[in-house]
Amino acid sequence: MAHRIQKTICLLLLLALCLCGRAGKVTLQPIVRIDPPPIVDGETCVYEITNKNNIPVAIRRVITTRVQYAELPAFQVTTLEQETKDSPPIESTVVYISREDLTPIASFKFSRPPKPLITTAAIYQEAFAEIVSITKEGEFKRRIPIGPNTFDVNQLTMLGRALRFAQSKPYNILIVVPTTTPPGGMSLAGKVSPSNIDTITTPAGTFECYKLLIEADSTKQQLWFEKIGARRLIQLIDGKTGETVRLISSSIPQTPVKIGATTTIGSHKISNETK
Repeated sequence: MAHRIQKTICLLLLLALCLCGRAGKVTLQPIVRIDPPPIVDGETCVYEITNKNNIPVAIRRVITTRVQYAELPAFQVTTLEQETKDSPPIESTVVYISREDLTPIASFKFSRPPKPLITTAAIYQEAFAEIVSITKEGEFKRRIPIGPNTFDVNQLTMLGRALRFAQSKPYNILIVVPTTTPPGGMSLAGKVSPSNIDTITTPAGTFECYKLLIEADSTKQQLWFEKIGARRLIQLIDGKTGETVRLISSSIPQTPVKIGATTTIGSHKISNETK
């Protein structure tokens, strides 16, 4: 089982490298523009997740690096979810997105007990997203039609860091959710709306934040991002689950990642980049 998963993911990553230049472009509406923040290569943010009763249930680490995905400048956002700070990850996600306009390129998700054992890959092309899910029951494939302003659900926090609203009106998007039950993924019509300017205090400190609302289907999330600097996510409240995600620490590497550090998949390379 593990060997099959590893082989399939390697093949999907190779396919994504071959097709990444064909991903659909973001067509912004007049009310909003995308302005990626000045993220330091290797930025690591650590969050505590609490349930609706304010009981800690998990730790989430988000690591953002700048890479060359084939020939395309990209962000690689890696998310690791742990039961405690010292326990191994029970879920990990890696998403590659264009640094130019945040167009999704590919995403990969891996989970293990106590969460359901599943591996999911999403490869984005101009007109559709190729979804592959591997579970103990077998392998499932599906193509989901997409269009302009499509984003992977695993990149929505990065999107919130980059959106700059000119008007107090919602930005309509299509959200691809690669991991679903039953397997196969789905897409949801969603919207991102600007809200208040609030002061938020977490274990990491006190921050002046701009607030965004992300709505899709029956889900509504409130997200607070720091107003200045790298515009990190400071706090998130999920209206459906009642969970709260709070920043508890943030760090950057003391030594920048060197240009030329590469990962090779077939004849293609993902290269780290210092900027």
